[in-house]
Amino acid sequence: MLSFVKEKDRFDFSMPLDINWSLLFSLNYAKEEAFGRLMKQGRLFYLIRKFKGKWKQMAFFEQETRLEVHHPLQFPEPARIFVRITEVEEKGFTMECMILSLINNVETVLSIAKTKMLLCDYEGNRVESLQEELQLCH
Repeated sequence: MLSFVKEKDRFDFSMPLDINWSLLFSLNYAKEEAFGRLMKQGRLFYLIRKFKGKWKQMAFFEQETRLEVHHPLQFPEPARIFVRITEVEEKGFTMECMILSLINNVETVLSIAKTKMLLCDYEGNRVESLQEELQLCH
């Protein structure tokens, strides 16, 4: 776990998470569901910043997500997400996300996820090659 904390500098994007505590408590989300929603928040902001809307007629979607929960969220501790692209293929790429929080003044890994993303042309009803977008990933 400590190795992930040390690795946070290798992520090219981070942001504080906007945690809606009242929603989490009122809906009584399972840990995996809560972290899944927070991971999506981080991935969305990362993609907006990284690609700057260069995929006008297409959209990214999740093909597969592997989520590991190591520690629960603790109210009211703030959390921060770190995001990076780790693998790039012709029609998709893999994003790695890590959520950290300060618990008892110790930086703690709460959750780690790897998500395979694909670029989809909804009008053409097909998965697209990333072509020029690949250049933006590196």
